[in-house]
Amino acid sequence: MAYFYTDLKKYEQTGKLSSSSIALMEDRLLLNNGYQQIYGSQIVNEQLHNLYDPENVNERRAKMDLGPIEDYIEHFGLDFETELKRLQAEAAKTTD
Repeated sequence: MAYFYTDLKKYEQTGKLSSSSIALMEDRLLLNNGYQQIYGSQIVNEQLHNLYDPENVNERRAKMDLGPIEDYIEHFGLDFETELKRLQAEAAKTTD
């Protein structure tokens, strides 16, 4: 994926590839390399994977033609507020 990333971004810019596909790929690349995801598209072990700036995730998702994260993770039986609390608690453990 990383090898083809710049080419795929060009396809997105020309309309040959959807923005939502790029968003999913970016999140997967970040997850696979140990970083926080940007759009909240990755669910790992039935949990939302670590998410960058969760307060503004729906703005980023809208720009990539993705629906609200609350609706997305509900399909996995998850609640966004509960997942946020879990992620915050995990972050607090690593900073202690």
